Amino acid sequence: SEKTQDCDAINPICERSDACFALDLVRETSPERAKLDHHHHSNVYIASDNIKDPEEVPNFSETARMLRGKHLRIRSVLAWMDNAGFYTYPLLVINQLRFAEKLGLIGSKKPFVYMPETHHYFTHCSKGAPNFWEKWFEPISSVDYKDLADNQIWEFNQATIQNMHHDWEAVHAYPYDTADLYVKGDVGTQQWVECMRKRAEPTIQRYIAVKQDVMNQAQWRYSKLFPSGSEVMAIHLRGTDKWITNIVQTSSYIDVVEKYLGVENKNRYIFLATEDSRMLEEIRRYVDSERLIYHPAMRGTTGDNPFYNDTLSKDQKCWDVLFDTLTMSMAGKIVKPWSAVSEFAVYFHNKYFHDQSLVVRDMQLAPMNSSKVSNCPDVRKHVSGIPRPFEEITPTS
Repeated sequence: SEKTQDCDAINPICERSDACFALDLVRETSPERAKLDHHHHSNVYIASDNIKDPEEVPNFSETARMLRGKHLRIRSVLAWMDNAGFYTYPLLVINQLRFAEKLGLIGSKKPFVYMPETHHYFTHCSKGAPNFWEKWFEPISSVDYKDLADNQIWEFNQATIQNMHHDWEAVHAYPYDTADLYVKGDVGTQQWVECMRKRAEPTIQRYIAVKQDVMNQAQWRYSKLFPSGSEVMAIHLRGTDKWITNIVQTSSYIDVVEKYLGVENKNRYIFLATEDSRMLEEIRRYVDSERLIYHPAMRGTTGDNPFYNDTLSKDQKCWDVLFDTLTMSMAGKIVKPWSAVSEFAVYFHNKYFHDQSLVVRDMQLAPMNSSKVSNCPDVRKHVSGIPRPFEEITPTS
């Protein structure tokens, strides 16, 4: 069991303590409209264009100047502790950093991540860990936040963090909507997903890194799973509690898998990442056991995702999702549904293994349509450094 040890109390968010500055950039909070949103557990209205522009904020220049003299403390969304997935937390970090940099709010005082709250993947102070972020990811700066006084810190308030996460200018790992206002335009298309990867890359390159011991173990596992010279196609089957977007059934992957393994090449393997035990059994009917590789992760069935079961080891849940993501990131091909787990595999490939080629097939792309307004008008159809999509799994020669 993971028993809580004595340690420092959790510092409250700035808007509750009034001891530090909380920046509010939300146009409309509307608790009445928030009640229509069954997606989030929040009393705040969330929309894709609900973040104020600087000219809408009174005395913004003075506020920005003041904030540049303080440290941005990046927080979780407290209202989402019961339903946030593992990669929600790095996405919250990425988007708070992106917006803070875009608005000119980071100066010489470095930002830091403070996520001490208990949730499905972490228990405060369990095994001596006071901060979820620094248990699984490297600190984003050298700041020792324990020595900082409250008046040296600022945060985005909770309503702003929630709306930034859904803003059309944010990084999205997959398409999603709010109560009555979709992220419109080319969302879900090939152009859109390439745009998201390009948006994410600079922030991830600069700030986001998994703990070195986690990476070392993932690479060691990969070397033991696959013989030297292997060609690996990773497939991600997302089931159990997948509800924001539709579940892609196992049968949709079979043709891709059979084409890949149909080539006379004994060095080809399938790596399967899934939290769904039913999907694992289904794919095993089609792939020879010597060619199908997967980690011995905790798995459940539809409506029973082990990651939300707090009687199970939270550390093991984190190891499971990180090992799956990092193993996919080392493969040469990824076939994936809409999911942050496999989308972060693409992000981590670009960070850690960019000297190796990667081909990605997104199984749930929306059709391209020139009449759709682009959310990324500056992004060309194919961007250098972004993994290319693939129509043909097998080589022509």
